[in-house]
Amino acid sequence: MIIRRKVHLVLLLSVIYIYHVIAIPNLDTRATSEPTPKIIGIKNDHYIDEFGRQRFFRGLNVVYKGFPYYPRIDAFDPVTSFTEEDMKILASVNMNVIRLGVLWAGVEPVRGKYNETYLKIIKSIVDKCNLYGIYVLLDSHQDVMSDKFCGEGFPRWAIRTEGTWSFPIPIGLTAAIYDPITGLPDKETCGRVNWALLYLSRAVNVAWQRLYDNYDGLRDAFAAQWAKIASIFKNSNNLLGYDLLNEPWPGDTYSNPGLWLPSVNTRTNLGPFWDAISAELRKVDNNGIVFFTGVTWDLFGNEFDHVPGGPIYQNRSSFSYHYYKEIRIKPPNMDFKVHLEDIGRTGGASMLTEFEAAYDSGKNLPGLLTIIQAADKYLQSWIGWQYKDFFPLTRQIPGDGLIDPNTGQVRPDVAKIFSRTYAEAVSGNTLSMEFDEEFKLVYEINPSIKKPTVIKIQEMYHYPNGFIINISPNGKVEWRKNGNSILVSPIKGANVQNGEVITINISAK
Repeated sequence: MIIRRKVHLVLLLSVIYIYHVIAIPNLDTRATSEPTPKIIGIKNDHYIDEFGRQRFFRGLNVVYKGFPYYPRIDAFDPVTSFTEEDMKILASVNMNVIRLGVLWAGVEPVRGKYNETYLKIIKSIVDKCNLYGIYVLLDSHQDVMSDKFCGEGFPRWAIRTEGTWSFPIPIGLTAAIYDPITGLPDKETCGRVNWALLYLSRAVNVAWQRLYDNYDGLRDAFAAQWAKIASIFKNSNNLLGYDLLNEPWPGDTYSNPGLWLPSVNTRTNLGPFWDAISAELRKVDNNGIVFFTGVTWDLFGNEFDHVPGGPIYQNRSSFSYHYYKEIRIKPPNMDFKVHLEDIGRTGGASMLTEFEAAYDSGKNLPGLLTIIQAADKYLQSWIGWQYKDFFPLTRQIPGDGLIDPNTGQVRPDVAKIFSRTYAEAVSGNTLSMEFDEEFKLVYEINPSIKKPTVIKIQEMYHYPNGFIINISPNGKVEWRKNGNSILVSPIKGANVQNGEVITINISAK
């Protein structure tokens, strides 16, 4: 349940004034004059743009879990909106990607009838993001599958549990009371236990297994709605890819307890499922990047032996993983190393598409920094959970993210962490990248790439008195500043060899 805050007119006007004068750091956040370079595939574990540069992403999730399944788009709001003002905020702290919820319940509320209005609204968000250099990863989001199970994601018609125990037995000793008008469980049932435990109810397990088994064509319908989505977004310049399904459950663990093991569920359910969904999507968009995932507890590896569709799609597939310390147990650097070993086996790339980015009165900031530092070490792009509360149906910590939900202002301590200096585009092969007060990028240059290496800086938080750039070796490349970007290119006439190692250091004065 979301609590809508009522604000007096005077306070509201004050917030609007503060927002425009103070909240956005003093950077050029105007819409970019150049099209966002299209991401065309994956090479050597990295995302590649149309100019041949390796790309790195920093961003936040934008997932509205309740009806109408998209954020407010008509005006800025500290909790529920995602407008151009929000895009300016993200651009001001050098974020260049969002993971945008596109829920099946919104796409196909009635079987066989796609909600064109919903898809047009999602498309409008994607198009506006393009103006601010923000890429979009489309995310078929779900938690506990459906509002019929106190969660969200799937349309109600896709939940088939006939012939099994009533929800939420055995997690709840008694069956839920359903509203005769809405057909949804009562609030008491949904609030009785932690939402994540509801996955253990028999009805939820059966519903997942029937999806995987293509019961009544459910898997085909899920694949078809992805093909529909792809037909609309495949030509969007700033489309990063398609995240096929958020945090899938392994199936009916009551009938087959072995499904708890990643080695079993990837072979039995998830692997064949990803193959089927991607095959349908690729009939429409054979060039897009498909993001796939394992169960959230694959601590020792995801156990996939191929990317969706097989080795031919290694250059168009990415593993999507999440890091929450309560589930993953291991420190983030150890966890990221496991995922890199996974893609070493399957091919493709990997991206951290969720981690706890809640403010939690500042208590979460040290952990947040640890995760981001580990991502830098392993050259991992990341997307935190999440930008705002939006519709916190399944949340533990209120007041998520970069924006203070009470004032609408950017939280400076969060912005400082999120705006750490990084290379957004590298004209060559990245060897290492780190930021610990001083930024350091080491890469093998490819002088045949005609576009520059782009390093994003945020002067207000990190270089208030200016910065110093040192590049070695001397006489090979030069730099210039353009807004919040440092552009690095070979010096005209210099003898720059392919594969020559360039080291760039940026420090505060």
